[in-house]
Amino acid sequence: MKVERFKSRLMNIIKDLGDENNHLSPELMDIISEEVSIFHQELEIQNEELRRIQRELENKQSHFYSIFDEAPVGYAICDLDGIVVRVNSTLLDMLNLDISDVLNHTLSELVSEDSQDDYYFLFKEFKKTENNISKDLLFNLNQKSVSLKTVSNVYEKDQNIFVRMVFIKNN
Repeated sequence: MKVERFKSRLMNIIKDLGDENNHLSPELMDIISEEVSIFHQELEIQNEELRRIQRELENKQSHFYSIFDEAPVGYAICDLDGIVVRVNSTLLDMLNLDISDVLNHTLSELVSEDSQDDYYFLFKEFKKTENNISKDLLFNLNQKSVSLKTVSNVYEKDQNIFVRMVFIKNN
């Protein structure tokens, strides 16, 4: 650690330049002051570099969030029980829903009765394979049906398994 290295250097200087009573001479005080100043400048440079990297990281994160949220296809990320943990605005627009209608809800709540079996077997299949799986699903929303093609697969993050789902409107 740099602080420990600095302390060690400082103690060595004091030992080398102090008198037998460990009094600090003006010369020693100047050397210590210079060492502290150099250490301070190094820390300022490191802090500025950390701030620059943090800004760069925030910009990239914002960029990737916008790619997800503003994609021309609908995206949803669900757990293996089908509970939506993330959804993009395109899918919300396709379904004409608010985020509160979808986030932390199961997609099965939105899938029409005619597509419930397909939806069930889709999620059952995820427990067996990591391959992409395609299904056409029908969603009943406010007395209106919306047909969406979905291509989905599973992935692992932080020792949890999630389902990535892409939705494309069937014309």
